[in-house]
Amino acid sequence: MGSVVWKVLSLVANLLAGKAATTASRKGWQVATGKSAPDSPHDPKVTTGEAVAWTIISGALIAGVRLFAQRKAMSFYTKSAGAPPPPVQKKQKKTA
Repeated sequence: MGSVVWKVLSLVANLLAGKAATTASRKGWQVATGKSAPDSPHDPKVTTGEAVAWTIISGALIAGVRLFAQRKAMSFYTKSAGAPPPPVQKKQKKTA
């Protein structure tokens, strides 16, 4: 396996994770508040508190899910190829 395979695997993991996290955060917001998630924090109908809360909650959830997906993709790549992805190998060589 090579660098191109890792890039594709990483991209797919990020896209799927981003979509899943966005959907989950929107549904969670609606369940918690009874309102649809803000489409834009700049919308004058959205209060400052709602905009800040939405930004913090959705951002943290998306970042966490993407991190989890990247680590799972890296684990899958390492098991399949017998070695970590090329970017990880380069970092390991620099620190060694």
